[in-house]
Amino acid sequence: MPEHEAEVAEIRNIDFSSLTITECGNFLSHAYELIGSICYDRFKFALFPSALGKSLTKTVQKIDKHYTNYDLYWELDNRTAVVAREIAALAEKIRQNDPLKTAVLGGKSYHDLCTQFPEFVPEFNAFLEKNGFKSDFNCYCVEAKTLKEDPDRLVDILRPLTAEEASDSERKSVETNNKNFSELMNGLKEIYGKKFPALEQKINHFRYFHIVREESQYLWETIFYYVRRCLEQLNVLLLGNADYIHGIANLFFSELTDACRRGALSESDREKIARRNAKHPLSQKVWDASKLLVFDTNGDILRGTSGSAGVAVGKACVIKSPAEFYKMQKGDILVCEYTDPEWTPLFRLAGAVVADTGAALSHAAIVAREFGIPAVLGVGFATTKYKDGDTIRVDGNKGEVSAC
Repeated sequence: MPEHEAEVAEIRNIDFSSLTITECGNFLSHAYELIGSICYDRFKFALFPSALGKSLTKTVQKIDKHYTNYDLYWELDNRTAVVAREIAALAEKIRQNDPLKTAVLGGKSYHDLCTQFPEFVPEFNAFLEKNGFKSDFNCYCVEAKTLKEDPDRLVDILRPLTAEEASDSERKSVETNNKNFSELMNGLKEIYGKKFPALEQKINHFRYFHIVREESQYLWETIFYYVRRCLEQLNVLLLGNADYIHGIANLFFSELTDACRRGALSESDREKIARRNAKHPLSQKVWDASKLLVFDTNGDILRGTSGSAGVAVGKACVIKSPAEFYKMQKGDILVCEYTDPEWTPLFRLAGAVVADTGAALSHAAIVAREFGIPAVLGVGFATTKYKDGDTIRVDGNKGEVSAC
């Protein structure tokens, strides 16, 4: 990790606006190799070892039969937990400033807030400097947007937390959810006796693997941000404008790097860009329709993966993007396509979570377990089947969702 972090730190010093076509091509090749290396190490040192940790479920169930190996993530300072705490701390500071609170709840943009409340700009800057490369689609290189690129999303996250009327003690109760990792380990120590040191080491490794899992993702999100800066510059050099989404992003990686080596786009490249750009909307429709081949939409019950145990009944709050975070009220059932660390603050308010995509190691599952709320993931069509205000039942034990 330190080696990868050092390599990413060097990238942050590049002035992309001054790069030539050849230099842009060299950077894209370097970024491609670096991301490949990070992903390989993530699998080898995080995902694969974490899968082997399933045997720890039987271990922790000697404390409580409802526990799983994922309960060993309690009080872990992974990237998701840290970001959630720091956003909660920002929201608390906003709540203490009545004019600022009114402006945030009134829908003011990030730019307007910074203009109207310059004394709060250092707080925003400090957060973005530390966490600003978190993106909306963390595995999408070209179309993702980080918080640095779209800081209005930070305001979207803060808005429902600023509106929360819970007391400090209630908020702390939600955050901790009576999950004391030290007490859990003490219980295991009493049970395992002399065997405990070896078990403790295994558990510490299991927890560290999860930190690597999230930090490595943040590294490639950071690289993706600079790849987009490179694509912007390269599109200017090759096509005369910065709109790479409708320009060179329509070329495959090898096609684009070949063009960089030549120093210009060929007629074939230009034809491919125009044709693929024109057909993209149809491709998107085919992709969306393909879900019908995977998910069972028959009957009144949606079935998916159990991400977090428990049963909850409540009103559905369908959220398609951070721009709709403001709709979330305490106790609502969060219904969404997916979640990533940007969505974590909503789990403080949710009575349960239902997502179209996801599995046992997805962000939604891990955070739902951390907050002690039921979650059912990978159901396919929850965001189209339910609408705001529908009363639904979420059974995290069986992995089922149904209307009431």
